[in-house]
Amino acid sequence: MNTIIRGNILLSIVGGGSLLLLCLAGLFFRFTRPLHPQSISAAASVAPEPRCTALYYAESLQNGALKYDVPEVTLEAMRQPLRGGREFRGARALPARGGTMTTAHLRLSTSLRRLSSSSDGAEGFRADHLVLNITNRTGVPLAYRVITSVSDPEQCGRKAELRHNVIAILPHQTLQRTECFFHDKQHVTVKQIDVYEVSELGYHYLSHLSPIFGPAFDERVSRWHDPGEAPCDGARWLHLARGDDPWHALIDFYARHDCDVYSPPTGYRPFTRPGELPACQEVPPLER
Repeated sequence: MNTIIRGNILLSIVGGGSLLLLCLAGLFFRFTRPLHPQSISAAASVAPEPRCTALYYAESLQNGALKYDVPEVTLEAMRQPLRGGREFRGARALPARGGTMTTAHLRLSTSLRRLSSSSDGAEGFRADHLVLNITNRTGVPLAYRVITSVSDPEQCGRKAELRHNVIAILPHQTLQRTECFFHDKQHVTVKQIDVYEVSELGYHYLSHLSPIFGPAFDERVSRWHDPGEAPCDGARWLHLARGDDPWHALIDFYARHDCDVYSPPTGYRPFTRPGELPACQEVPPLER
């Protein structure tokens, strides 16, 4: 009799333990099952990418000012449209020696220099080159574009190159670039000049770019861009080439954004009124 009772007690204990384990397992699977896909997408839409927040962007401006040792620029200042625009369009022929031309922001002049056709002088030959001197007449940094043409551009392929910043110029600075080899009656024709004033931080942002030859940059005069440090990957903004004026869009975007962090969103257009920053696909408002 005692044996039967002990057996029933043991069975009750085992059964109760099994029931407890089943209950715990049910609770575990109930509260740890995967989220429904709609729940996941809803959660992702609530939390934007950190770099696309106004707070992250404002901190990047502070970090950039420290990195380049320039005055800090405010978020409000960066939101404003750039001052400047097209200062000349036409066909102004400048002789190889002593030609000059002045716009609101720039002064152009021509000169001759005898240079080696190779970068290190170890090969090639020395020859006279037509040089265009570009001077910033103002006290602020500028993003600039000077479009020129020569009579025989095919003859310029082996010309010497002068390292210079092909995108931006400092206050009162003069940059030099070679247009082509010089020959009798050679001249350079200025076809278009575009200039925009940028902040000191914007100057460094722009200088850090790597030009991609095509609609935005003429390879004949842009091959030896010297940004002063390793440039950003140009593939970040390659899609801008499909726009109406890729140079203007490029300047407008990267005068405000660090190319190590940001890429222009699809369909980016230069600011014509104060805009939201950073220019990402989605920009949440800055909490106050």
